[in-house]
Amino acid sequence: MCHFLSAIVMWDGTVFCCPDVTNSHEFMIMHLGLVDDGTARMWVRVEFTPPDDSSQIEDLDQWTLSVDEETAPPWWEDKVEGVRTTLANKVRGMFIRDEKSILLGGCWILLDGSNVKTVVNSNIVQMLGSSQVGGMHGFSQVGKMLDSSQVGKMWDYSQVGKMSGSSKVGKMFNCSQVKEMNGSSQVKEMWTYSKVVQMYGSSKVGRMFNCSQAPREPLKDSRD
Repeated sequence: MCHFLSAIVMWDGTVFCCPDVTNSHEFMIMHLGLVDDGTARMWVRVEFTPPDDSSQIEDLDQWTLSVDEETAPPWWEDKVEGVRTTLANKVRGMFIRDEKSILLGGCWILLDGSNVKTVVNSNIVQMLGSSQVGGMHGFSQVGKMLDSSQVGKMWDYSQVGKMSGSSKVGKMFNCSQVKEMNGSSQVKEMWTYSKVVQMYGSSKVGRMFNCSQAPREPLKDSRD
C-alpha cells in the first residue's frame, strides 16, 4: 500500500517523488516508463513515513524509511543513507510554522501555530496543534486534522480525510467533503452539496442547509 511519502529510487541513488500530485508508486512507474516484469530491477519502491506520535513529526530521525517490496535489491543498503537525506530534505521543505497569505498548489504539513489564510489546489498532509486554515478552494485536501486545528471555510471540491481531537471546520460549501469525524471534532455549518461521510465518538455537525448530508448520529465507537 502506498503511503506518504512514497518514492521510486534508482540504482544510482536518484529519487523520484511528487507528493503534491500522488503517492501511488504505480503512477510514478508509468510516468518514468519503468517495467515491472518480475526480473531483476534497477529501481525500487520506498516509503518515508512519519512517526505515530505527531509531536515527533519535526524530528526527521524518527521517520521510517522502508522498502515497499517483498525483498530489497542487493544495491539498496549502499543507498539508504543518501535516500534518507534526500527525502528528509524534501519533507523539511513542506513544514509551515508561521503565517502565510496563500498556498497555491504543493504539498504541506502545518505545524502548531501556523496560520494560512487561503489554500488553493494544495495537498495538506496533516494539520497539527493549533494550526489554522482560513479557506480551502478548488481540489485542496487535508489528510488529517489533529489536536485543536481549524479550517474556517471549505469550498468547491475541497476535502478533509479525517478529523480528530477537538479539530473544527466552520462552514462547508459546494461539493466539499469530510470523510471521517472522530473524538470531539465539529463542523458548524454545511451548505449546498457538502457531505460528512462517517462520524464517531462525540463528533458533531451543527446546522445543515440545502442538499448537504451527514449521519444523523455518530457511531459510539471512536476511531481515533
